[in-house]
Amino acid sequence: MKNFSLFFGLNRPNGSKISNQDFFKFLKIVDTIFPSYTVSNAVGSWHGLKEDTKILQVTTNSRKDVLRLAEEYKNIFDQEAVGITEANPMEFV
Repeated sequence: MKNFSLFFGLNRPNGSKISNQDFFKFLKIVDTIFPSYTVSNAVGSWHGLKEDTKILQVTTNSRKDVLRLAEEYKNIFDQEAVGITEANPMEFV
């Protein structure tokens, strides 16, 4: 298992913002792929512009599903990119 963090920017290329309502609709797609995940709010920067960001964290064996989800987001919201990090899973001691 690996931990993946996906960074979803909320600015659209046309200058509008992806609303919380639209993002929650997107989470319905996430629910069909991953049974458990965490979403956090953040502020990021893309090409020098600050933007609100949602960070989705999930532990899975399927990098393919993570990439598919990133592509879904890009297509639905006309995004140039989705940031993804991959790390070893959290360990409980």
